[in-house]
Amino acid sequence: MPEEVIAGGLTSVLQYVQRRQNIRPVGLRKLIPNVAEQDRTQEAAAPMPQNVSQGIEANAIASHLLGSTWPAIAGWMKQHPGKIASGHGLDSDALHELKDEDLQMRFLTNPESGFRDMHKNSQAIAQHFINAECRSRRGQGDKVLGRLEHILKSDEYKSYKNKPESYLLAGFVTASDIVWGLFNTIPMLYRRQYKKEITPEEYKEIAASAKQLALGMAGLNVDLLTTVRHQIEGSDYERYSTMLEMQNLRLVEQGGHIGVDLTEGALKSIISTYELKGQILEAFGMAGKETLKSGCPALFVSGQEGANIIEDYIDWSHSLVEKYYFPTLA
Repeated sequence: MPEEVIAGGLTSVLQYVQRRQNIRPVGLRKLIPNVAEQDRTQEAAAPMPQNVSQGIEANAIASHLLGSTWPAIAGWMKQHPGKIASGHGLDSDALHELKDEDLQMRFLTNPESGFRDMHKNSQAIAQHFINAECRSRRGQGDKVLGRLEHILKSDEYKSYKNKPESYLLAGFVTASDIVWGLFNTIPMLYRRQYKKEITPEEYKEIAASAKQLALGMAGLNVDLLTTVRHQIEGSDYERYSTMLEMQNLRLVEQGGHIGVDLTEGALKSIISTYELKGQILEAFGMAGKETLKSGCPALFVSGQEGANIIEDYIDWSHSLVEKYYFPTLA
């Protein structure tokens, strides 16, 4: 196993695995204009390039639909700075803004519970506006939404129950799981490693590193992302899903700064997993076959503030951490 790759952390490991497994970007950004044109004309979809699977087409459609939805989400965030709201189920029409004093008390008495509340309720905000966008398009007989519904009828997507709302929300839930899992775990890692409580300045520094880790994960194909998440979250998934605590992370010091990365054991496991997959593919004469990846559709939607809406979401989430969690560190 290449020790220099392990020493380079997750970024180095991902580059190594993708090169060895011949995983390359499909160029999703070039496909999105096809969807935009169909949205403009409301005619039959233009044919996708021959090597584009229905899964990648679904991601191109998702990217376009998220681009239509995000201004409303970002607008709510700007109109309610430092606020969070709850919803009531997938078909909810209402958002209920939570009181500052309730959130402040939650973080003061049980910070981990406060992080879990933010995780859950940030999804409710996205869900509310995704529902509204899909409902509006469905009422107009929208061709783009209809095409996505058609793709979701295949067995590959049966978990989404033919609902574009579920498909669009799934990516947001993944981003939320990763971002709030990292934000919640940072103080635990610091306490474990340095035997003291973290300061707001140190949290900001580590959170900036966590942001880059999350953005790097957003660019992966589903198989590799699942492998990385399994390693980060650890074998006790029930503990992660209920406590939002990531198991296989560590703090690393480099150049006078503190960052976050996977443990050495987790990095080695990622490489071992793909070395085994490579051996299996070779045994079946499939070694070297190219695998296309699109990455998260949200990466290709311009943000209101950041380069994309994932950056916008991470920065907004961090602003909530500063407002509600940082005062407990004083």
